[in-house]
Amino acid sequence: MVCHSQKCESVEHLINVNKWYLLNVKEYDFVTGKLQDGNQAVVGLLLPNLAVAVFDNDGNFLELREFPAEDEMQDIDTGITAIQTKLDLTQGAIKIKEFFLDGRYVGLKDMPDDYVTFLENLDSDEIDENEREYYPEDIESWKENNLFLFVWAKDYWMDGNTGEINST
Repeated sequence: MVCHSQKCESVEHLINVNKWYLLNVKEYDFVTGKLQDGNQAVVGLLLPNLAVAVFDNDGNFLELREFPAEDEMQDIDTGITAIQTKLDLTQGAIKIKEFFLDGRYVGLKDMPDDYVTFLENLDSDEIDENEREYYPEDIESWKENNLFLFVWAKDYWMDGNTGEINST
């Protein structure tokens, strides 16, 4: 359930499988852009490898390719640049749909797991008073600010309007 102004709604309406997520990242542990074949991609470090998440033009996840980090790739930037060059990736914004790879902790989520757990368990005695007091306002702010999570080995709070990282 989602609560705002003392009104609650079900969680299910928040999840939209046809929703597009804008990613426009040029630094951090990954970058976004277009591959020579026209597909969209996220390229970054997924220890112990460098990885490329590939999406079609409709934003559907296609595959995760992994490349061993070679000796000459002494840091993240060098490794990402090497893979970008190898794949002829042009950096820029991409629009993709929700996906999640549990085994690699990579994907997109509408909101953090603790918010979802809170919404799914509003009637539970297990929710503490601080969560009951602050989470409804936090969740409303999350939605109003059009945030989402991009997960690439850790959580990145993304601005849905710009596709840029808001917080980690």
